[in-house]
Amino acid sequence: MSSLKTIRELAETTLKDAGLNAYAYVPGRIAPPCAVIQAGDPYIEQAETFIEHVIRLEIVIVLRAGDNRRTATDLDEYLETHIDALDEAGFLVQNVTQPTPITWNSTDYPGVIVTVTHDFTLNN
Repeated sequence: MSSLKTIRELAETTLKDAGLNAYAYVPGRIAPPCAVIQAGDPYIEQAETFIEHVIRLEIVIVLRAGDNRRTATDLDEYLETHIDALDEAGFLVQNVTQPTPITWNSTDYPGVIVTVTHDFTLNN
């Protein structure tokens, strides 16, 4: 893969194919359950050779609010399914935050942030 946009879109397609509405950009409004793919920090790092780099993305997974037991179960199921799909697509899952309220447009949603990386080569 060489394009940053292509890698973001690969994450989006991977999540959609695994059954989760996903956005390869930060939308104005969301419709949970969904995943929003945004730049991680640092966004781009040098890899092992001079022409190789690593892109870091944060995938914000948010669910509809509900009772705690149901939300915890749903979140676990989403993570198991989607981490496997991301792994198969060539992403390295670095970490997943603890479940926490994520505020979007002044509304709190239960969710997590999944940090992933993917190798790429810059085209000059």
